[in-house]
Amino acid sequence: MSTQAHVSSLEALESFRANLVTYLAAARPTVDDMTAEIAATRIWLEQDRLLYWGRELKRRQRILVDAEALLFSARMAHLTKDTQAEMNAVRRAKQAVEEAEERLRKIKKWLREFDSRISPLGRQLDSLRSLLTLDMSRATAALDQTIQFLADYSGVSSAPATSRSGEMPPSVEKPT
Repeated sequence: MSTQAHVSSLEALESFRANLVTYLAAARPTVDDMTAEIAATRIWLEQDRLLYWGRELKRRQRILVDAEALLFSARMAHLTKDTQAEMNAVRRAKQAVEEAEERLRKIKKWLREFDSRISPLGRQLDSLRSLLTLDMSRATAALDQTIQFLADYSGVSSAPATSRSGEMPPSVEKPT
């Protein structure tokens, strides 16, 4: 086992630490944004889309009832005449009701499946947030201590130092 430590570049460790801090500063808000998007999507489905298509279905059903009443009245008034316009209105109203029913079914299905499909991803995001917040903060602190320890050990400043010629100082070796 060697009795000497060979410290050649604290700047590389300092650069790594700076890059890690930059990465963490960008990653944490991104994870928070993703978590907020998940919550916003659930609220949008529950409060916006579900209510909208419920109201829209009722509105379209009223239009269908009105169209069927007009068709019935037209048939009674013109026993032998063609009531094509009223029949087309009923057909369009039925299609509109079917579309609203289908949309409402899809939204209810999405809400039923939301937790089972999204919860595992949400848990992964929570784990990632924990890693970024706790573990990486500890790693950064440990890296700070390591850099300081190595700087103290090698007898150089932990700030990047340059000689008069602009070159980095040579590596420092000290016996243990």
